[in-house]
Amino acid sequence: MNPAITPEPQRVSASRLGDPVPAGQPSRRPRDACHSRGGAAVLVLSLGRNGGCVRYASAILDEWHGPRTHNVVSSFTTEQPPRRVHQKLATYRSVPEFVLRTLFAYPWFVARVFWGLIRGRYAALYLPYSHHWETLIILLFRAFGKRVVYTVHDGIEHAGEKTTVGAILWKIGMRSATDLIFLTQHVATEVTGRLTLLGRVHVIPHGVFRLPGVVTTRHHSNRPNILFLGRISRYKGVELLCEAVRGLNREEFGRLVVAGSPSYDLAVAPFDGLTIERRWLSETDIIQHLNDAHILVLPYVEATQSGVVAHAIDACLPVVATRVGGLPEQFEDGEAVFVDPDPGSIREGLRRLCRDPELYSSIQTRLEHKRAAASWATIAEQVAAVVIHRAPADCNHV
Repeated sequence: MNPAITPEPQRVSASRLGDPVPAGQPSRRPRDACHSRGGAAVLVLSLGRNGGCVRYASAILDEWHGPRTHNVVSSFTTEQPPRRVHQKLATYRSVPEFVLRTLFAYPWFVARVFWGLIRGRYAALYLPYSHHWETLIILLFRAFGKRVVYTVHDGIEHAGEKTTVGAILWKIGMRSATDLIFLTQHVATEVTGRLTLLGRVHVIPHGVFRLPGVVTTRHHSNRPNILFLGRISRYKGVELLCEAVRGLNREEFGRLVVAGSPSYDLAVAPFDGLTIERRWLSETDIIQHLNDAHILVLPYVEATQSGVVAHAIDACLPVVATRVGGLPEQFEDGEAVFVDPDPGSIREGLRRLCRDPELYSSIQTRLEHKRAAASWATIAEQVAAVVIHRAPADCNHV
């Protein structure tokens, strides 16, 4: 962080999850000029093909009762799209496709958006996550004086990661947006301390993905199956976890499973009980791993937040997590075992859960309550309120 620039906490408004909307009752709909059938719509871009960000966008749009939207998704998505899709856009699945479609297909989409802005079809732009094709659209909306709401999932480069074209583009997006939504206060503070942002800053926590078939009740085990789940990146501390488990006696754990697509050449010496699955995980794979595990570990060296936490809450699966970055914000007191990012501390955290059935059961109970309260309807309502707050004249809050 640049010491000459300090965060402005007064610019960060923290929103917390409210109570879930009772079954059969609609969410409160923000009153807005854009609700009229012929009014201007909010353009929503969800152009990713797979992963937690795409699922995040679909979960919000499925519970959306705010201004009328025009939802654009990738025709190549492998995730469940939102129930309301107004346009499918052929994005890309490889580097050659990215080059070709960016040169010859993407300009036509930009032209259509430009024409829509001229005709007054769009009131605002909502981006539930970053994508390479968003930058020109953002600049177009800002040129027309329209509101741009941008959800930031990370916002800063992680340790061991190089600055990419994508990182440069999302920095342009963050600087250009009229409103930024962060998932944790930690990331909001970090980003506002590093970048000069012109937009308003909001904090709306991540919801909980409900995966069909996930077991939410499991029994304590003296020989637990330990799980690391998600993309394997340098900053996630997989080597620390492996070293920690290697130091356990063999009768202290069943197996350690590290499952996810690696972003670097993970070099871990094999040992009895270790399984590493170096591949992209389907929803079925994720469900199976969650159901087989007794403990999920987040051994991160540094972190903004973790989407894997949502899966742990959905499965009511006790977690051992390092006390870094935004991870502590994602759990209340007593909902996880926090440790330091070193093998010895991680090992002792695992032993605490192994040797204390009451602690294990208490964490499960707290996660059950958290799961019940994490309502996507509430999150969608909060996002919609950001979209319509002090919006342009054709989408004013009334």
